[in-house]
Amino acid sequence: MKIPQELELTLNSSTFAALKADFDNVLQKTLMNMQKKGSEAAEVKVSLKISFAKGVISDISLDNLEGPREMIIPQFDHKVSSVLQIKDEASGTLGGNFELVFDDERKDYVMREIVSPQTSLDDYI
Repeated sequence: MKIPQELELTLNSSTFAALKADFDNVLQKTLMNMQKKGSEAAEVKVSLKISFAKGVISDISLDNLEGPREMIIPQFDHKVSSVLQIKDEASGTLGGNFELVFDDERKDYVMREIVSPQTSLDDYI
């Protein structure tokens, strides 16, 4: 059976690498535009929208006979924008085949890959 991937939900983790890269890109462009235009002020905004969808997964395995269970599937949409006289922005989405779970060892939420309990031929190769 495949071991599910986990994404740590902190800004310091690689989970939000796209948001950090977009921020760095917009910041550099903003500084360059400020210098070119002789501007003394600008504003960079970071927005993170979080949405939850509910789902059900058949969670029957040899060590778990409870059957189907509800899960929360999170999605994170970010936007980084700057306002000078020229607006520049980048956006992206973090979501997909992951569920939101609380990790007792970390004492924090993580996104865990949703893995079907069904095995395939690929699991044995």
